[in-house]
Amino acid sequence: AGYVGWVCGVCRASLPDRPTRVLALQALLRREILLECRRLVHLHCELCSRDHERDMLVELHHFRVHKRMGALARRIFAFNATLLRECNDLLISACLAVEGDPTL
Repeated sequence: AGYVGWVCGVCRASLPDRPTRVLALQALLRREILLECRRLVHLHCELCSRDHERDMLVELHHFRVHKRMGALARRIFAFNATLLRECNDLLISACLAVEGDPTL
């Protein structure tokens, strides 16, 4: 029994007939394609999950920044209100002093 291709004659004789080999090869290819599709779907889901997690972290960061900016704006408005009250009090006392000053 000599070698023909990559299979020896004894092994070739024990191989199933050609249609059975073709069906087995097709089944193997279908199985490999199915497994590869499952791997791709799993990878896609994992990437989507990571993207979603990253998006949530970015949104949380933006929320925290806006919250801090809101707190800063409230402090600025409170300071401006206090400053305007003080200026108003100063102007009123200056006007009263001018009205009460007989030298003017």
